Amino acid sequence: EERGRQFASAELREAKATATALEGKVRALEEQLRGEREAQRRADEQGQLMQTLRQLKADEEVDVEASKRRADLLEMENDKLRRRLEQLREELRQASTNAPTVASSGACGGVRCDALPDLKLERTAHNLQVQVRELESSQAVLERECSEYKRRTASAEEQLSEMQRYLMSNLGRYQTEILRLREALKNGSPAR
Repeated sequence: EERGRQFASAELREAKATATALEGKVRALEEQLRGEREAQRRADEQGQLMQTLRQLKADEEVDVEASKRRADLLEMENDKLRRRLEQLREELRQASTNAPTVASSGACGGVRCDALPDLKLERTAHNLQVQVRELESSQAVLERECSEYKRRTASAEEQLSEMQRYLMSNLGRYQTEILRLREALKNGSPAR
């Protein structure tokens, strides 16, 4: 009976030692599994960041390039309008200097009959003034649009460079951590 107890006690100690060893292995495997999951999560996150970067870069390049082209077109249109405005102002000055003058004496009630105002000339001068005002307002609108596109272009470029800086600073850190975790898995030591 004493031998049976000693045998049972030895069996119990051996079972406890085996259970403790198995618990240690289970903890190590759980730790390894957590490390693998963490490495996979970081690799997935890195892939998502790279995809986001590529997408943002493509989107921003399109937006930036389109904004630059639009701004350039607006500048060209603005220059054309400025030249047209100057041309109309010159025509207006010429029309004003060519208008007949009123004399203080003459057969037509103090006004020379051949110097009566030409209605066609007045209408032309009025039309030119209206065109000048329209061109000036169009020019102001185009200048505002051009300024807005330049502002948006600068903002998009800044956002893109900020996103690239962020990704570059984090990619290196993530890659280092992934390599460390992979090395830990190869060596069989639990990752921390």
